[in-house]
Amino acid sequence: MSRSHRSVQCFGLWGMGGVGKTTTAKSIYNRMHKGFESSAFILDTRANAALSSSGLLNLQQKILDNLMPKESQGSNINDVDHGKRVLSSKLKGFNAFIVLDDLDKESQIEALCFPLSSLDPKSIVIITSRDRRILTHASIKEENIFPIQELSEGNSEWLFCWHAFMSPVPPAHLTEVSKEVIRACQGLPLSLKVLGSHLYGVRDINAWKESLTLIKQDENDIFSILRVSLNRLNSSDKEAFLDICCFFIGREEDFVCAFLEGCYERSTTILITLKSKCLITVKSAIEYDWYDGRSREVRRLQVHDQLRDMGRDIIQKEEKNRAWDEKTSNDILKDAKAISGLRDLSARTDMQYPRILANYNWFPHLRFLELEDPRIVANYNWYPHLRFIELEEAQETGQMNERMTLYNVFANAHCDELRWLTWRLPQELPPGLCSKQLRVLLLSNNGVRKLPGPLPNLRILEIQGCHGLEAFSTAIGTSPLLQRLKLTNCARLMSLDPSIGRLTDLRSLTIAMCTSMTHLSFEMRNLRSLRELTLKSLQHMKTLSLPPNLRTLRLESCDSLESVDGSLSNLEELKLGYCRKLTRFRVLGSSLVGLAIELCPELLLDDDECLKWKDLRSLRELTLKSLQHMKTLSLPPNLRTLTLESCDSLESVDGSLPNLEELQLFYCGKLKRFPVLGSSLVRLTIDRCRKLLLDDDECLKWKGSD
Repeated sequence: MSRSHRSVQCFGLWGMGGVGKTTTAKSIYNRMHKGFESSAFILDTRANAALSSSGLLNLQQKILDNLMPKESQGSNINDVDHGKRVLSSKLKGFNAFIVLDDLDKESQIEALCFPLSSLDPKSIVIITSRDRRILTHASIKEENIFPIQELSEGNSEWLFCWHAFMSPVPPAHLTEVSKEVIRACQGLPLSLKVLGSHLYGVRDINAWKESLTLIKQDENDIFSILRVSLNRLNSSDKEAFLDICCFFIGREEDFVCAFLEGCYERSTTILITLKSKCLITVKSAIEYDWYDGRSREVRRLQVHDQLRDMGRDIIQKEEKNRAWDEKTSNDILKDAKAISGLRDLSARTDMQYPRILANYNWFPHLRFLELEDPRIVANYNWYPHLRFIELEEAQETGQMNERMTLYNVFANAHCDELRWLTWRLPQELPPGLCSKQLRVLLLSNNGVRKLPGPLPNLRILEIQGCHGLEAFSTAIGTSPLLQRLKLTNCARLMSLDPSIGRLTDLRSLTIAMCTSMTHLSFEMRNLRSLRELTLKSLQHMKTLSLPPNLRTLRLESCDSLESVDGSLSNLEELKLGYCRKLTRFRVLGSSLVGLAIELCPELLLDDDECLKWKDLRSLRELTLKSLQHMKTLSLPPNLRTLTLESCDSLESVDGSLPNLEELQLFYCGKLKRFPVLGSSLVRLTIDRCRKLLLDDDECLKWKGSD
């Protein structure tokens, strides 16, 4: 791919489903994207665009957020046409590498691809599609469209045998039958991997012949090939796979595990089985959480689009008990039998549903329910408090009545078997949906004023943007199995239920932007299982007593916080930001890997009572910004990344930095000397450090840096 052209270079990968277009694009992306200023891989565009009426808008936002620096993010896209203009203007001149995977409509090209023409001419865009006309519509030159062919016989045999035998060749007694199975897969990598994994460990030739017979019943239908593996799963594993195909692609693994555990009494073993059969994958990615104020590794479930389509085809033609969009709702929910047997439903207020649905208020088998108003979700973005007021006013004046039919269906409904509930409607949460079997409860941008309960089996509770929430109607301690609690942007919530201090299995707690909260009315030190704690924009909290086994702690914009007590011997990551009255901090232990402190002007860091720098031998990342009282800094030896910014009093930095890979120094006006840097240094940025001497070998041996 030459990068000397005068316009953005666009390439197309074209071929049938399962032939390896996405795999090929990933391989190219992984080899090349680091050579560009920005990059984005937008996976499975077709499915994501079809998820909701705001699907294309969400994809536009995803492209923007992936390509722009974090400090430049925040552009609010109102609709698809506005998104085109925002992408074109905001990304103008960016040198980027972008993959748009699995496009199938001209509207997707117009919304996602055409605005990228403003990128730097050295940028590259790759589009994958099953339809060659889509690539032509994108104005891709004929010579830049590459058909992805089926694997050759030799490559097919190699791929299949490694999955079936963990060897490049089959055992002698299975040689002939394996060749027939390979031919039946027609060179499609997905079929070869799935069937090979299905037959792994099977040495009985009769079992192989039985599988071959099943394949040949309809050899031209890839679903018949893939179903051979699915049909051999036990009932729970198969049903869990169908759940994932319909509702959980792209969801966090922990959330899915909580749901599966509630439905099938096991989760980890189910996912292990499905992964070993090549039916699902789990993708790890570093994602930025605005409320947590950090990037973290997130594991999300992925399913190949052919396998997803196969699973959904089974639901539509055979089981008829799950509905994930308007089409499947209207196809499946036509009669009383289907409604009474409904297991999972994802619905939006802008869809039309069979009228018969309004006649039911009892769903005895419903386990997954996700209800949302897309206008709330789309408009919330960066000004949630203003948007919610608008919604409240619209609700009061009756402007939303035409979209309330979905709410009316469930306002008096009883769903005693619910394991997962997502509620994104502007009304109160109906009590009939608060099943005692709930494992996951996600409330956002709605009219909830009191948290319902009791919910004795709840594992995950997230409440976001519920500006009417004022209290918990029942003690949250009545959810003793709760593992993850996240409260963000609940402006009227003044205090937390003290019974939180009795939770023995709580592992992650986030409280952010709850601006009316005056204090934490529970004993934090009792949360011995707590590993992650984030407190952000709690304006009135003066003291904080920490639990003993924390691994990650983030305190931001806690303006009144003066002291922090408790042991931090196990802490691995600490972030302090905008805690302007904080003067002292507990001694940190040798487990610390990442430390970031920003705008804590009264904090003393050059005192051994606060921080014994030389003992932090595990520290790899250190960021210090706007610290006023620090004159000297003695660094630990194993740092990889160091950022010092606006440390006005800092005069000298001591220590050895043989392993440092990235160094950034900004606005340290009094800094004169710095330790000798080693040959590991990859990136060096120095700005407005006027007294720093760089022409002295005691500071920097330029020739020694590779």
